[in-house]
Amino acid sequence: MAEVLLSSDDLTVLGGPAEVSVDVDFGPQGDRGSIILYGLGKPNDVTLPITPQVYDTYINLLVSDDEYLFMYQFIAGPGGVPEWTRLTKLIPDSYSENVSRTFSSTGEVSVNIPLSAIVNYELAGSYTAEDFNVQCTVLNVNPLALSVTIGELVSVSGIQSLPITLKAVELADEIWQPLVGLKMVHLSITVV
Repeated sequence: MAEVLLSSDDLTVLGGPAEVSVDVDFGPQGDRGSIILYGLGKPNDVTLPITPQVYDTYINLLVSDDEYLFMYQFIAGPGGVPEWTRLTKLIPDSYSENVSRTFSSTGEVSVNIPLSAIVNYELAGSYTAEDFNVQCTVLNVNPLALSVTIGELVSVSGIQSLPITLKAVELADEIWQPLVGLKMVHLSITVV
């Protein structure tokens, strides 16, 4: 095999053209791409300003609808026929708050959260206790064990509420004993 040896003390840098021009106004017209539509209700229940094309999206802005703030996409369904498919909820129903509560001598405290603080008030009657995920943290110097119980929805002073019962014990002086006194409780509630 022949050996090729290149040796030079000079380096030449070659560059591209000084200007590039791209014309895009010729050829067949393509699809317009996806657009975002919105309306008051589910996409099949409203009159849209244009005929949807595949990959268009739609957002339901009707507050009283059970699929309020859901996003849909116009994609191929069974048999390849495009249809509106629900994708996700844009803003999940959630609630978070820090509340001061006094734990009793048995280490128990109850908190009632109005449903209207968690979900749309017009739909509050369609929820049950099983629809909520409650996470809780209690600020404390000593290690503690905490149980969270969600009761059936109740009416408190005419307001539908989610009752949450906390029971806690803390490890103090190497003994587990009920958590007693005023404590800061961090609540985070989401709709499942």
